Amino acid sequence: MPTLTHLDHEGRASMVDIADKQPTRRTAIASGRIYIPLIAYELVTSSYPVVDRLGPVSDEEKAKIKVRRKGDALTVAQLAAIMGAKKTSDLIPLCHPIPLTQVNVTLTPATSESSNGVVRHYISCEATVTTDGKTGVEMEALTA
Repeated sequence: MPTLTHLDHEGRASMVDIADKQPTRRTAIASGRIYIPLIAYELVTSSYPVVDRLGPVSDEEKAKIKVRRKGDALTVAQLAAIMGAKKTSDLIPLCHPIPLTQVNVTLTPATSESSNGVVRHYISCEATVTTDGKTGVEMEALTA
């Protein structure tokens, strides 16, 4: 019968012992979609920088101008994803701290249309994480 590796013989949480494993090159890839409303999609995909207009503008336009001043959201998200991968052992119990040799995160705005004509907006995210170590980097890729 299969068992969970992070439980000891009494069913208590336990960190896996990797002391006897030999270091090898390990790579994990995780991908997913982050669905966002149209207005967020428009903000993420608009050109930067945006110059404020003179004269009265709507509250919605004021909000868009403020958001655009903060910079390229996808670049900030990419950096946050890389930082998250590097901090996985601090965020997820029982994960080993792993020296990562590479973290690559790609964020791509996209849309999809359902069979009933509903258009959904999303950011496609793919994270590839590599290490030369004794344990895998699947959790680091998922965290990114």
